Amino acid sequence: MRNIILIFTEEDDGMAKNVKRQLLNHGERVIQVDEKNPIKFSNFTINNETEKLRLDYKNEVFCSTTIKSIWFRRGYFNRTEPIQGERSIELDFINYNINQEQQSLLDIIYSHFRKTCLTVSDPRSYQVNKIETLRHAKECGLKIPSTLISKSKSDVLEFTLDKAIITKGIQEVFEMNWQSKVYCNQTERVSLNELDSMQDFFFPSLFQDEIIKQFEIRTFYFCGLFYNMAIFSQNDETTQVDFRNYNDEKPNRMLPIQLPSNIEQKLSKLMKKMCLETGSLDLIFSIDGSYTFLEVNPVGQFDFLVNSCNYPITNDIANILKNG
Repeated sequence: MRNIILIFTEEDDGMAKNVKRQLLNHGERVIQVDEKNPIKFSNFTINNETEKLRLDYKNEVFCSTTIKSIWFRRGYFNRTEPIQGERSIELDFINYNINQEQQSLLDIIYSHFRKTCLTVSDPRSYQVNKIETLRHAKECGLKIPSTLISKSKSDVLEFTLDKAIITKGIQEVFEMNWQSKVYCNQTERVSLNELDSMQDFFFPSLFQDEIIKQFEIRTFYFCGLFYNMAIFSQNDETTQVDFRNYNDEKPNRMLPIQLPSNIEQKLSKLMKKMCLETGSLDLIFSIDGSYTFLEVNPVGQFDFLVNSCNYPITNDIANILKNG
């Protein structure tokens, strides 16, 4: 009997805990897998008739045939730590081989989950490439901002051509905790003074047209469902370029909105093309009345859509996981 729901997440993930609470209230058996409560591999078998995976959670071994659904919110499957010892070519080779073998085993586990039960996301899709995402978005009929990656000042000057541009990381937002503070890269406008003082050559960096907006849009997508929110960030100098440069003293106004059906259809096509069952998507509604797609974060936050727009996201996720 399939009666187990697995939620892979981080220990302090409030939204995952809310979903878990909803499921428990419905009488479901839920296992939250996080850094303090890992799930371990026991064994895997495959033959001409079937394939089975056995897992170990707190010394309880159970078969994957008892799993109803899995949500990889943010967590990972338990990995074996490298062997410690004095540095040597033999030890490096052993650890490298263990790492490669372990990655192959994780691929087997994740593909088995997808084959045997409802599986929402998996750690292989946590990281996406921004340029690949823009390419996919364009192919799905979405409008994207003109983008340049270059190491040359002359390229950037040619790209600017008297228009406003912004810069942001080539990868997703990078965060680092240090002495009780969080440091991260942000999206910033490139000023004329910065252009003038720019070195002739620098590390390859990403630049984009700055889209003059009426408002920003954060959309949370989960298994075909859309939850859309307008963020009126354009009138605050702190958040004008990117609402994620939060102004805690004067938060942006946030309201639920309905996207045009053709935009949702294109976004749905994009998510399927990228094999993403869930994610947070960012768009801009510009002053010319068009929608411009910016990016998708497969593990993006959605708590402020629940709090600001009163969307029943946790209830909907719980129902999807419960039905398997």
